[in-house]
Amino acid sequence: MRMPCTSRGNARIRPCHSIPRAAVLIQQPAGERAWPVGTAARVWTGQVGCAKVNTSRPAKLPIFPQLHISVGFRRECRMRGSLAKADCTFRPIRSAWCSRFRPIAGVLAVLLLLGISPAAWAAVTLTTDFPGISVQPGETRSISLTLRNYESSGQTVSLGVVQAPPGWDVRLTARGSLVHRAYVPPKEGDRPGSAFLNVDVTVPADAAPGDYPVILSAGAERLELSLRVTKDRSAGEVQLTTQYPRLAGPSAAEFAFPVTLANRTGEDQTFQLLAQAPVGWQVRITPRFEQRQVASIGVNAGATQQLEVRVTPSPQAEAGEYPIVVRALAPGFQAELTLTTVIVGTFEMGLTTPTGRLNADATAGRDSPFNIVVENRGSAELRNITFSSVAPPNWTVSFSPNRIDRIAPGERETVTVTLRPPERAVAGDYAVNITARTPEAVASTTFRVSVRTPTVWGFVGLGLTAALVAALFGVFRVYGRR
Repeated sequence: MRMPCTSRGNARIRPCHSIPRAAVLIQQPAGERAWPVGTAARVWTGQVGCAKVNTSRPAKLPIFPQLHISVGFRRECRMRGSLAKADCTFRPIRSAWCSRFRPIAGVLAVLLLLGISPAAWAAVTLTTDFPGISVQPGETRSISLTLRNYESSGQTVSLGVVQAPPGWDVRLTARGSLVHRAYVPPKEGDRPGSAFLNVDVTVPADAAPGDYPVILSAGAERLELSLRVTKDRSAGEVQLTTQYPRLAGPSAAEFAFPVTLANRTGEDQTFQLLAQAPVGWQVRITPRFEQRQVASIGVNAGATQQLEVRVTPSPQAEAGEYPIVVRALAPGFQAELTLTTVIVGTFEMGLTTPTGRLNADATAGRDSPFNIVVENRGSAELRNITFSSVAPPNWTVSFSPNRIDRIAPGERETVTVTLRPPERAVAGDYAVNITARTPEAVASTTFRVSVRTPTVWGFVGLGLTAALVAALFGVFRVYGRR
């Protein structure tokens, strides 16, 4: 780096060999245009008089990527007793340059005199988080790009592909459309304005392994991408993948698995889609967000197809895990994916009679048994089933058995209920409520019970009635004539 050999203004230049070097960072004064972020600074320090020091700082010009030139600064200090307590500010020096790039330096000096900062030549930058990525032959890859504007006014820049490997398809897109110009909003405070776009790169199916450069432009800015073509084990294959290989729910629910079918064969393929599920289950394969069921689907080379596998379990499916195997077949290629449905047990219990009629007969003062049926109508096993009842006063109700250890899904158990109305119960209809209970489910049913009195009392009543009639007949016969 060279120092100015002449200068404008009152600053004096000392020879470079007589000025000690020190690596420091120049702080810009308020009101000056900011230099590009991250530019390294080298300062040559030398005292001239007692208050003026010439410094220089390299700046990289975007229009000449390989040229580094020094931009002069002058530090003006106001002494307060000693140099250590001086109040200093930096201001640009308008100067000519002693170098073989004298014409270019003259242009720079003119631009500096006009107040144009080098940062203005790179007001909009084009960047990406990952400028070097690996791709597969036949693959289409989308890379995110960011345009940033460091100026206080909006900028419109032209976009283009400067260089791409022969046979490669490279396109600049944004919001689903091809773009060749972009508007970048102005900065807000210290935060630059931003615009986002993508570059879509399609690698030929016969691309040889190696590194391939792709150069993009945004105005005067250039961005070079390095795409490394590799052939790993995933190349030349068909892939079935999903983000959710396990779904859980009750047997009455429908399970929808999102599945991606990727064609890495390097050729367009038509795949036959197959699914294997337990007996009584239904499986439908549809394109994502569509209702039509498909048995085969075409996928271009290097492309992917979004599918949805919808599984309807059997209504009698018990709690547990059930695998669903999905296959995609093409001539010479096959992909397989195992999905798992986890049936969460449902607890549902029913209480009825063998005939379905919810009534019974009972005799006052006597045990009157009848049968009830406990059903497991859920998909989980019922355990520790107990019984209770609500009956009229002075009635007794008992169960045999009074506890059931377990009932499997879809099965039933018969329980004998014994009723005993009191001896003086009046004949008629009564309501008796019976409840079957487990820790997970409850079933309750109300039965109508018709109570009758014992038959012997009926005969006694008939006898008394007959005796009374006979007595009256005898009285009328003896005393009737009188």
